[in-house]
Amino acid sequence: MREMGLEPTRPTEHKILSLACLPIPALPHNRSYTNIHYDKMQVLFKKLFAELSGFMKNTDMARDIYASIYASFYASGNQWDQKPLAALMFFDARFQEMIERFMKPGKGIGWSSTFMKEGIALMLMLLDNGSGNCPGMIAMREIAVHACSFDCEGYCAGTDVVSNSSDSALFQECFDKWKSQITLPENAHELWAAKIEQWIALRVSAIMNANHRNYYGECAAFIAALGEVQESERPGYKDRLMQQYRADYSRRRAFHDELRRYGMRK
Repeated sequence: MREMGLEPTRPTEHKILSLACLPIPALPHNRSYTNIHYDKMQVLFKKLFAELSGFMKNTDMARDIYASIYASFYASGNQWDQKPLAALMFFDARFQEMIERFMKPGKGIGWSSTFMKEGIALMLMLLDNGSGNCPGMIAMREIAVHACSFDCEGYCAGTDVVSNSSDSALFQECFDKWKSQITLPENAHELWAAKIEQWIALRVSAIMNANHRNYYGECAAFIAALGEVQESERPGYKDRLMQQYRADYSRRRAFHDELRRYGMRK
């Protein structure tokens, strides 16, 4: 977010997407990727988290692969196909482009066909400072795992990596490796958190006005995760935020139950 001061400071010049050139037998690098099959793109994506060294010579090739895949799927107009492309953009640290192209909050309804939920979850994971095992952040990690179509078996396939971890646990491990290479400006936490808080408020209001009870849990998870991320900067913020939402929607008992499930004090 250049105007928000949120473009990353890169510790190295190479793109994260250079990691895409890890050996993948099913994905030869000597042909056009314009019409690449969706499943193969997913395999490519799963390789992005590998060790962050030794791939400098592949940087240009990785960029070409990324550009071709992006052009193909973005041109298709299929929002469901574009979700993994948005995730790729996030892990390439192109945060402003990701937000402008894929995060369209609208009136807070219809988010399932956008990258709003997934983008918020990934942004909160990037901002998080040790709240990964709290209920809200656990929910964010599950959203991110789904957004990336990440699974342990698929990640390890074709490599020497052996892992007995759950999909979620391995994703967190890989995410932390990637995150260690990204340095955001000092004001990123404040600016992103404020933007995410606005988006969540919009979403909750829309869900309540439409009386979509089946989304109460999802709303509570986002509220909790934001509160957990903010705890490092503002102790006690999570419960204050949840209590405020309970007061704002004082007659929504089912919503209150979901807030409690994610850690609101009774």
